[in-house]
This record gives sequence, C-alpha cells and structure tokens, in this order.
Amino acid sequence: LANTAKKKSVMQTRSEKLEIYEIWEMEDQGWQFERSNTKFPELSVKWGQGYPYNCKLEQKGCTNAAYDYRCPAGCGVVAIAQALAYYEPKLSINGQLVDWKMLKKQTCIDRSASRQLKNHIGFLMKWIGDKAEAKHECDATSTNINAIEVVLGQVGMQCDKLTPFNWNSIYNSINNGSLVEANAVGLENEVEEVCHSWIIDGYMIANFNFESYKEQAFYVHNNWGWNGSYDGYYLLEDAGIKFDLPGVKLDRLLNIHANIKKK
Repeated sequence: LANTAKKKSVMQTRSEKLEIYEIWEMEDQGWQFERSNTKFPELSVKWGQGYPYNCKLEQKGCTNAAYDYRCPAGCGVVAIAQALAYYEPKLSINGQLVDWKMLKKQTCIDRSASRQLKNHIGFLMKWIGDKAEAKHECDATSTNINAIEVVLGQVGMQCDKLTPFNWNSIYNSINNGSLVEANAVGLENEVEEVCHSWIIDGYMIANFNFESYKEQAFYVHNNWGWNGSYDGYYLLEDAGIKFDLPGVKLDRLLNIHANIKKK
C-alpha cells in the first residue's frame, strides 16, 4: 500500500495536463472517477485567436503571417465567444442573425473554411471585441478583466462577479450546467509577463480507497482558446493552484467568473 500510495501521489502533484494514458493507469490502480461530462457536455468548439477568427480586424503592419498580418482576436474575446456558442443566445450583427449551428458544425475553423463561415466567425469576434473595448496590438490583444460581464449583458446573459479561483464555486457552477471563465497572470518562457483568459467547461474528481487509506484529487477541464492545444484536465494542487503549459506558467492572480448562463 505504501508503494502504491506513493506512486499515486507522484502522479497527482503535477500541474500539467493529465494525459489519457495516465487516467487509464490510475483506473488500473484502483482510482474511481466522477466526471461532469456525464451530466453536462464540454464545449464542442476549439477556437483560437489567429486567422480566420481575426479576419475582420485591420491589417496594420503586423508581421505574423499565421495571423494574416493582423492583431490576434484576443484570449478574452475568444473565451467569451466560446461561452456564447455554448448557450447560443439570439444575436444580430450587422443586421444578420448569428448562425450558431453553422459556426459549431466543425470543431475548429481554419483557412479552408468557406468565405461565409470565415466572415461569420470574424464578425462575431469583432463584435465581442468592440463591446469589450479590446485593445488590439500586433503581439497581443487585451480586454478588461470584467469584460465578460459587459458582453453577456448585451445578449441577455449573466455571470457572477469576479472572485478568487476556488474549487467549490467551479464545482457548483458546472453542476448547474453553467460554464466558468477563468483568468490568470504568469510568465511566458520564464521571462515575459502574460495574462490569459479561458473557459472551464468541466471537472473530474478522482477517489482512491483501500482499507483505511483514502485519497482524493480535484481536476478542472480547461479549454484554453488555442485551437484545442493543451485542452484537458488539470490538477488543483493544495499547495497553490497553477497551470504549467509549454512555454507558459500561469500561477498568479487566478480569478473566475462562475455561473455563466442565460437570464
């Protein structure tokens, strides 16, 4: 039991994405899992900040070809867009209703998409950015930390006020069928300070019981808004919540807007 327990503890003290093979290994070792996606689905879209999501932003001398020489759409904008896509509120942009079914027909929207689809997602991102008063720069687009409250109010939706990152609020929100927007500050490549916003669309509770020994671990399912890259389950550590991603470590000023929903 001591060796088994030690192996579990080592597996669970990492704040990187929990890989599927690790879940299988834990199941083989006796862990049991409670997953929110058995009751509420996770996001079906995995959108990003580059082209064509930013196709309605101006080309103003930016040098990143992947972004079509435009400013990125912005992580805050993408997080809000993905939340709206989940609930599909009635929204008209430039006199045209947003066709959520068309936008969600495929998980990602890339350069090969139809002109109609690229225009549609581009106008959605531009509209959100305008309402959020996004500040567009070639290397990053920023939004106010409470921008989601403003934008949701424009489409008959709401969320809780900003609170520190905590498991109970996330658990209760997801259990009620409501997404959570999260944001944090950290370092990119251990040098440059960065801020990021993303959507939490699920949770997982891992339980291990053997005779008198019990252990429990809590995970959140993050959709980072990076075209699906690194989406998955991440451990909430007792010693301090942080998320380790390739080239980026988010470990400061972690906050959430829970209970995203229609009014």
